[in-house]
Amino acid sequence: MAKQIKIGLYHQRRNCTLQLNGLVSTCVQVTMSFVVPPIVMFLNKHPMVAKADLSSLNQLVCGAAPLGPEMVDEFHSKNPNCYVGQGLTPF
Repeated sequence: MAKQIKIGLYHQRRNCTLQLNGLVSTCVQVTMSFVVPPIVMFLNKHPMVAKADLSSLNQLVCGAAPLGPEMVDEFHSKNPNCYVGQGLTPF
């Protein structure tokens, strides 16, 4: 039997709170999400995230801009079971 993956997709301009609410929704436990670097920074820095349960999230795919290793390390220190992948754009 194939493993079921739940993906959270949110397309609202600069609404980090909506993104977080979608990730920690009680009715759906999101396991994968596509984000941009400002969302990773929000997940690292905002005090509301510290109270959130992101335990179901096991993959975060980041794109559209480079993601610094410091941000990845900080995210991993708070969410050790989540893999952060980043896409590469050819120059």
